[in-house]
Amino acid sequence: MLGCTGNGEVSDRPPKWRHLGGSLKFGAKSEPELTHLSDDDLVAYMVKARDTGHDDELRTATGLLVWSRHPQQLGLVRQKVRNEQDAEDITQIVMEQALKARFDGKHAGQFFSMLNVIRKRRVADYFERQRREPDSAGPLPDGSDPLTGISDGDDFAAGVDLEMVSEAVLGEFSVRDRMVIRHRVDGHPAKRVAEMVAASGVEGSDGLTSINCDTIYSRFRKRLRAVLESEKRSQG
Repeated sequence: MLGCTGNGEVSDRPPKWRHLGGSLKFGAKSEPELTHLSDDDLVAYMVKARDTGHDDELRTATGLLVWSRHPQQLGLVRQKVRNEQDAEDITQIVMEQALKARFDGKHAGQFFSMLNVIRKRRVADYFERQRREPDSAGPLPDGSDPLTGISDGDDFAAGVDLEMVSEAVLGEFSVRDRMVIRHRVDGHPAKRVAEMVAASGVEGSDGLTSINCDTIYSRFRKRLRAVLESEKRSQG
């Protein structure tokens, strides 16, 4: 699992398992059983699963605890972020990062403190992003294709019809999202793309924001890279 540092950032440090030489017995519970536990008991179950190396049980319990707090976290994000779609996007990121974060504590209060740190950091990132308007998909390497962000030197792209695969992946996206992707490829900043797509009147364009546009573009590039890697494996 990924780790969560004190400032809410997710790291890839390996978990520090604390095996107790069999002195700590773990009794797995079903998901329905877990839903009836209090927060304190659920966290105690998570701690025991973590300390005895029961990864699957830990993930299940963590997922239940994290998603039980989705309405609360969304409400807290809405207090800061007035755009509804942006608030939902940020909350989704908070949930996903909380699911991946390594919890080193022992009590429910410590877990929720960690969750709140993640939320505050992501809201702060949002406002910083609004101020600077960077491209969330990241800068393109020198010599890379402007649509895909993939360069000729990428091994997994060798021997693959990049244009054909790109168009196929584009076809998986909605008309609105394809417009966003192509406008981003043309070099328009995310804020301008949101305005242009909204002006087109295409279905789903109401309330489109710059963060939505960058998320769509980033999702396309990640999906394309995954398809290319799969194609390369099938050829091997």
